[in-house]
Amino acid sequence: MAILTFWAADSTSPALTDLRDDLNMSAAAAGLVFSLYFVGRILGGLPAGLLADRIGPALTAALGAGFLLTGGLIAATAPNAPIVLGGRFLEGAGVALMVTAALLSILRARPAGGAAMSYFTFMTTIGSMLGLIFGGVLTGLWNWRAAIGLHVVLGAVALAVALVAWSRIRSRSVSNAEATGPPVAPFPRRALSVAMLCQLLVYMNYSIFVVSLPLYADAEFGANPEQISVLLIAQTVCHFVFAYPGGWLVRRFGSLPVLAGSIVTASLGIALTLAAPGLWWMIVPLVIYSTGQVTAVTSSGDYILQKGGRSGQAVGWMRLSGDAGLVIGPVLVGLVADLAGYRSPFLLLPLVTGVGVLLAISKLRRASLVTPPVSQA
Repeated sequence: MAILTFWAADSTSPALTDLRDDLNMSAAAAGLVFSLYFVGRILGGLPAGLLADRIGPALTAALGAGFLLTGGLIAATAPNAPIVLGGRFLEGAGVALMVTAALLSILRARPAGGAAMSYFTFMTTIGSMLGLIFGGVLTGLWNWRAAIGLHVVLGAVALAVALVAWSRIRSRSVSNAEATGPPVAPFPRRALSVAMLCQLLVYMNYSIFVVSLPLYADAEFGANPEQISVLLIAQTVCHFVFAYPGGWLVRRFGSLPVLAGSIVTASLGIALTLAAPGLWWMIVPLVIYSTGQVTAVTSSGDYILQKGGRSGQAVGWMRLSGDAGLVIGPVLVGLVADLAGYRSPFLLLPLVTGVGVLLAISKLRRASLVTPPVSQA
């Protein structure tokens, strides 16, 4: 389910410039293609955790797959930008339900610190790689409609998988309570707010991945969709490679120390992208960015999951704050690019996210709420 979800989510990035040109969209409007998608994820994520705890991950995923299928059909056949944005909103709501269901299932199977996030990142990275490859190829062979039309197929497959899983769970009569494990102390409200802010800022960095990089590569080097797809895949490979080491680092050193080092690394990689003298030289700083980013995602997400009791509600908190960052980030970098050029987000974003996360970590440490290393279960 995690693979199918992110296969659909990331196949749109290589098609962004073709979509923008075909529908005469500005950089800010192109950012809305992702921002409205993530608004849907936020609104879908609000009830997702509670819904998964109540009716189970399988039915939650089935409901989400239905939204993804419907939204993909609307967006792929849309005659203008507003209808595309409406379809993307529905897709986002569906993906929120699917992602929550997938991560909760993994968390129940692998509850040790960092383990669930490592597995989740590994699986979603496979989906992202498939999305980037298929998105670039379909856009190059046909157009952006073919790339988004893929979401309809993936939504149908995900719906079938979820219904089969639900049928098998019913036959085994396994309750949610049996799968959640021992209770964990509740997350203090103030610490939850700061931890969710960390998660929001970390996920804002993904706007470089989904919006700024395609637009910058096109404006600066005249990159085509296939070349943009290769750059995005280079970043995604790093997510794949560092998914498990990131989890090990969390178990060895704790969530917050790992988060501090990884956000600095990601911010440095973003800023150094502007120093690349040519298109393919961009891969070097993007590798630095991606290595730090995947470890930051693992550590910030794990902190919330462990402190939140490894419940569906904890997954909902984590996904909600992350999706909020995915809404704010694309809008921010789109507006900054329109006002100050395509290079400016690579300078502003690492400053905002890097400093913000370090300040939030300092506050959590002063409150003596650092997550201790957790041994592998």
